[in-house]
Amino acid sequence: MDSLTNQEAGAAKKLAEAIVEFLIAVEVGRRSRMPTPPAPRVEVKLPTPLAPPAPNAVPALGSTRETPPDGGILVGVREAARLLSVGQRTLWTQTAPRGPIPVVRIGKAVRYAVDDLQTWIKKARQTR
Repeated sequence: MDSLTNQEAGAAKKLAEAIVEFLIAVEVGRRSRMPTPPAPRVEVKLPTPLAPPAPNAVPALGSTRETPPDGGILVGVREAARLLSVGQRTLWTQTAPRGPIPVVRIGKAVRYAVDDLQTWIKKARQTR
């Protein structure tokens, strides 16, 4: 097969440019016929106000847990560490059997009774 002549190469280039120009015109026309999408609707949902705490509720827990029948409230590791103002690792090293803080184990779950945490704080304050 012989190589293209200058005239054939020029014609091929013009054809390619015309095809590209045609495809661009088709896309511009398609977009101009499309309806404009509606502006996104923004909804702001304000939290509903909470009911006032019950008179026997434990303050500053930040939780809506119900009080178990024996009167003790159980909290998880994060909340217990937050209540004691310590890190979770520090709490873990102070948890029984390694340390003096009592723990309630339910299966693999580790829970702390708020009453036990408050008692431990009082004992720690008295001994130091």
